[in-house]
Amino acid sequence: MPDDVTPEEQTSEGQAAETPKTFDADYVKGLRDEAAGWRTKLRDAEKQLQALAAEADKRKTAELEANKEFEALAGQYKAELEALRGEVKSRDLALLRTRIGTELGLPAALAERLTGEDEDSIRADAEKIKALMPTPAQPSATTAGATTAKPAGSPQGKSREQMLKELYGGGNVFGSAPATSAETEEPRIFRRGG
Repeated sequence: MPDDVTPEEQTSEGQAAETPKTFDADYVKGLRDEAAGWRTKLRDAEKQLQALAAEADKRKTAELEANKEFEALAGQYKAELEALRGEVKSRDLALLRTRIGTELGLPAALAERLTGEDEDSIRADAEKIKALMPTPAQPSATTAGATTAKPAGSPQGKSREQMLKELYGGGNVFGSAPATSAETEEPRIFRRGG
C-alpha cells in the first residue's frame, strides 16, 4: 500500500467504509453547554483558589510580622530581666557585705569596700581587713564608769588663763606690754595721777 492513498481509495479496495456517527443538534448543544458550565466552574474555582492563596499569603505575612514583634518584645523583656537580675544581685551583695562587716565589727565605710562574689570570699576579705585594724584599748575596771571631775567637758588641770596663754601665744591678750605687779593690783583706769 502506498502512502499517498486517499480515504476514498481505501474504501474502494475492499474495506468497509465506516460512516461517521451523526448526533442530534440538541444533544450536541447540551454537551457544549455542559462543557461551558464546567469551564465556568473551573474559572470560578481557580479565582477562589487564587483568593484563598492570596489570603493565606497575607496571613503568613501577618504571622511573620507578629512573630518578629514578639521576638523583639521577648528580646527587650529578656534584657530587662537580665538588668533586674543584675541589680538584685548587686543589692544582695551589698546587703551581704554590710551584714558581714557588722558581724565582724568593721566600720560601715570599710564594710562597703569588701570584695567577693559570695559569702565565703566576702567573709575572708573582711577578716583580712579586721586583722589589719588596730584593736581598741579596753577600759580598765577603775575608769569604766568614771566621769570627768569638771562638768561641761572642760579639760582637767588647766585654768582659763593657761588656755588663753596657749591660744594667744603666751602674751597679753589685748596686745599691750606685759602687766607689771602694780598693774595687776589695780587697773589703769582707777590709778591716780596717771
